[in-house]
Amino acid sequence: MKTRENWDDSVTCPYCEEEVEICHDDGAFYDESEQEELECDNCEKKFLVQASCSWSYEGEKCDCLNGGEHKWKKRFSDEHYPELQHKEYCTDCGEKREIKRITN
Repeated sequence: MKTRENWDDSVTCPYCEEEVEICHDDGAFYDESEQEELECDNCEKKFLVQASCSWSYEGEKCDCLNGGEHKWKKRFSDEHYPELQHKEYCTDCGEKREIKRITN
């Protein structure tokens, strides 16, 4: 699974071929329809960078979708969310169900 630590936030300078770090702190380099200007720290030449997004997917086993048992876990709630006090969910597939209430 991709995490923030292994994203590639750099681009190769087209002039000197050094890696140039891309800083997103000001919101730059997120819009795929815009080219952004960047200056190489090594050769000090300016060049344009085009952002491009791609999606990747990872499969995960989910035995309960294949006839296995659900792994039920109670939802924790407080007075602000009373509708969740009597529900639990499967930690694998996310299915929700009501917990039978015991009354005296």
